[in-house]
Amino acid sequence: MKIGNRRSGMRKADSPENRAAREFGQKLFDTVFHGELETAFRESLEAARKRGNGLRIRLLLDETPELADLPWEYLYQQKRKEFLAFSRETPVVRYFHLPETEKPLAVRPPLRVLVMLSNPSDVDCLNIEQEWQKLKEAVKELEERSLLVVERLARATLSELQERLQRGTYHVFHFVGHGSFDPATQESVLALEDEKGRKRLVSGPDIGIYLRDAPSLRLVILNACEGGRASQNDPFSGAAQSLVLQGIPAVIAMQFEVSDEAAIALASGFYKALAVNYPVDAAVAEARKAVFAAGCGVEWGTPVLYLRAPDGRIFDVDVSSRDKPPQESEARQPASRREHFCIHCGQSVVQEDFFCTNCGKPARL
Repeated sequence: MKIGNRRSGMRKADSPENRAAREFGQKLFDTVFHGELETAFRESLEAARKRGNGLRIRLLLDETPELADLPWEYLYQQKRKEFLAFSRETPVVRYFHLPETEKPLAVRPPLRVLVMLSNPSDVDCLNIEQEWQKLKEAVKELEERSLLVVERLARATLSELQERLQRGTYHVFHFVGHGSFDPATQESVLALEDEKGRKRLVSGPDIGIYLRDAPSLRLVILNACEGGRASQNDPFSGAAQSLVLQGIPAVIAMQFEVSDEAAIALASGFYKALAVNYPVDAAVAEARKAVFAAGCGVEWGTPVLYLRAPDGRIFDVDVSSRDKPPQESEARQPASRREHFCIHCGQSVVQEDFFCTNCGKPARL
């Protein structure tokens, strides 16, 4: 079953794809949360909501990489009839518990996004100009309000990327192009261009050589097929996962092909939330809602967030002289107050390292 593929019936309220997503998500939820653990999860969620907090669902799958290909973003709680990832109160993230801590970067607007649109001459042709116009359309309002600046690389080469990062300060790197999984090396790769415009396959560690030395760059978005696919033996063999390992606090990759309509809604919803100081996982939840509102069916589950920042905050955007952030009662503390559910003992915890104060283990799923 491929719940990520888009079909003509997906715009219906109860299409086969929507039903498949609910049924799969319910089975996934019931497999993990059952018996006393389900009760503990429900009580922790209710307690967090009463305190005005959220409950982050962190998936630590590095010890079970064979489970990483499952679309966990469709986790569905039948008793409440809700997909957890839809709400900024219960974001679903793929988390890596790494020793280095990440503090949010103080940013005065605008957030600066560097876009690489790759279209090698020897692969299936992409309409690069159309892709660029779609992205500009999605963020037009934010640029007009000086909350965001989107710049485009002249060429999709590593040398061009290096030169631009040397000259300017950027907070987000946004890649649009082809990606694939190399069965020989067992890693996912991105199709960049060489100096003659032909295909150059680049792994996550390869492009990370350039991105990791940009101290202001805290987020990478990979709009490419299989950008997050990893081997069943190495959880960091995917391009997205390897970038997190190299020090990028947050990476968003697509687990399914995304339609034009969904891509516009995704970028618009995500950047709008990020520009007013939402933590990245809450911004992804808002992006999912935007995709659903655009009538794109189950494509809202396409983005996968890989995260190493413990509280989801990669930026601290100064919005005092710009748009005001959402009120606390509306956002339910999106900036930092999000509890973490411990699957080991059924307790929830709020603290920076997110180790359970009851059993001492990481609050993990």
